[in-house]
Amino acid sequence: MSIHPEDWVGGCSFGSMVATEIARQTPVAAVVLLAGATDSSAVPVGARLLGGLLQWLPVRWIRSVSATNLFMNASFNHPGPEILQVLKQMLLDTSDSLLKEGLRLARTSCNPRLPSCPIHAIHGGRDRVLKIPTIPGVRVIPDAGHALVGSHGEEVTAFLVELNQQYVDA
Repeated sequence: MSIHPEDWVGGCSFGSMVATEIARQTPVAAVVLLAGATDSSAVPVGARLLGGLLQWLPVRWIRSVSATNLFMNASFNHPGPEILQVLKQMLLDTSDSLLKEGLRLARTSCNPRLPSCPIHAIHGGRDRVLKIPTIPGVRVIPDAGHALVGSHGEEVTAFLVELNQQYVDA
C-alpha cells in the first residue's frame, strides 16, 4: 500500500497515534484524529499506570477485567448497550499479541514533534481514555465520551464532510 502526498491519514483512538506517526515519516495532505491524539502523552496518568499493571497480567485476565460493564462504562462514559457490545466484541476479536503490544505502545509512544501537515480533530468533552488534543481548531462534542464515533455519528460525519469540502474548495 502506498501513501501519497495528496492523501489524508487518520484514525480513531490509538489509530490516530498511528496515523500521526505515519505523517511524521511520510508527506501527506492532512491528519484526521477521531477521539484520538498525536501521541501517548494524551493518555491520562492513571490510565498509563493501569495499562502498566495490566501489561503483567495474563491476556485472559486483561480481557475479563476490561470486558466488564463497570470497566467499559467507566472508560467510555456510558456509551449505551449497542456500542458497549461492539467495544466488547472488538476486545474479544483482538489477538493476544496485538492487545499486549497495543497496551505498551499506547503508554509509551511519546513523540511531541507534530507532522508538518495540518491536523484536524474531533473529540469528546467527556473522554476518559484520551485528553483533548492541544492543537488549534479541535472540535469538541461536550457530552461525548471516547466512543464518540458510535455515539455521535452524525456530528462526526458532518465534521468529515466539512473537512472534505474545505479541501475540495481549496
